[in-house]
Amino acid sequence: MKIKPILLYTKHRQTIPILEDNKNDYYLISFDSIWRILRVFGKTNSSKFRARIYYWILCLLRPQIILDINWIGRVALIHYLYSKRHKVKLVAVQHGFYTGGYISTRFPEGRWHKMARCTHFWIWSDVIRDEVISNGAELILKGNPLYNKFITDRKDYRHITQIRSILILPTSFERQDAEKLEKFNALVLTLKHLGYELYVKFHPMNFLFPDLTGIKVMADLDVYKALADQEFDLIIADHSTTLLDAIYFNNLVSFCNFHNSPNTLYEKFLGELNIESIEVDLLNIISSDRIQEQMNLIAYLGLNNRYNNSLLRFIN
Repeated sequence: MKIKPILLYTKHRQTIPILEDNKNDYYLISFDSIWRILRVFGKTNSSKFRARIYYWILCLLRPQIILDINWIGRVALIHYLYSKRHKVKLVAVQHGFYTGGYISTRFPEGRWHKMARCTHFWIWSDVIRDEVISNGAELILKGNPLYNKFITDRKDYRHITQIRSILILPTSFERQDAEKLEKFNALVLTLKHLGYELYVKFHPMNFLFPDLTGIKVMADLDVYKALADQEFDLIIADHSTTLLDAIYFNNLVSFCNFHNSPNTLYEKFLGELNIESIEVDLLNIISSDRIQEQMNLIAYLGLNNRYNNSLLRFIN
């Protein structure tokens, strides 16, 4: 009987579909769980002793593939060192749209989002391949794993004559971001005054919570089901990839740049919601021209095609 190789992984919305498609070919082991358990050897992620123990466990397990998201941190560095020394495939999956338009030269003065060191970088489309900073990794054009199972089941855009219910999906506000809540608060106050049904789903890593009087917090909302079922008339978000998800599932969306992020493709394709003239902007959003702009963004990013999530080619 042939022994299946080990695939070491992190559980993330972008890796889960890949794991589901490869579960029969590998033994799946979560490195998140191992790293948490090793807190007994050092509570911080920067603990050198904890890192040494983790590296020793990698040598013991001898995984043939490590599947991670594009993240910079202690574990990512350990994985890269291990992959180089033991000729293991380290696959980093693009997990977001990123501030400024993904990991690219789009930022002014060379300020781009850093890419994790890896042997293979799983990217979504040709557009991203043309701009990505590869750090010597092999770029693998594999599409967005999250969308594979939804491609044929997406609903068409609903014909809406008047927006009533609005779901706001802000990227996380950290402790030092208090001043960035001003635009969020202004938006909420304006929409409440105009009588809209308001709902908000905060990012799991959110630390700051504004005054939420008159707005329903959807802590347990299954965002992808809500977007796929088009449960809300309008989705408002900032540079989060969740806004891209909302567009993909043919929801009406509006971009509101709570964090004042530069050079976003959302702003380029859709413009930014103007709180001062919000009633006019919301009327424009339901127009057929605006819907076409959303469809153009999805097509531009090449996200309308089904892709093969198999990892066997990396072993071979």
